[in-house]
Amino acid sequence: MKRNIRILSLVPTSRGTGYIIAETPPLFVLQRSVLSREYGQDQHIKELARLIAWNRPEVLLLEDLNSTYYRREKTRTTIEAVIGLASGYGIAVRAIAKEDVYAQFNVSETATKAVIARLAAELLQDPSITKLVPGDRRLWEAEPYWMPMFEALALLLTALKAD
Repeated sequence: MKRNIRILSLVPTSRGTGYIIAETPPLFVLQRSVLSREYGQDQHIKELARLIAWNRPEVLLLEDLNSTYYRREKTRTTIEAVIGLASGYGIAVRAIAKEDVYAQFNVSETATKAVIARLAAELLQDPSITKLVPGDRRLWEAEPYWMPMFEALALLLTALKAD
């Protein structure tokens, strides 16, 4: 009998960190949200530390910074801090390349995040997530608040497909 594996998928951005906590097999989403950076970098990292300590995942998924064209220093610092926290708990860290996400969803590298978010929600078929799928946006509009959570979902589904 297989035991469930708890996975935490995180996508830090300059506005907040989207996350999905899931157990598999079968895939079951336990928690999903976006942690805001409203109170600064130090407080944000403390909140991420609490999230990791409370949930104790066996695997932590992050985007592969080597495959990312640009990330702000604040975001890179957050990712490095999270990797340090995970290693302190003995959590396996796995970096997922953007190219692997595009391949997972069979889209070109010019596909928007909204397209991948829709495909990920369709694949998961969880009504609590499907209702949050952002629509297309105009260039001058801000990215939807939930987008980092959908990026975390895309990392999770990509990692599970690879395994």
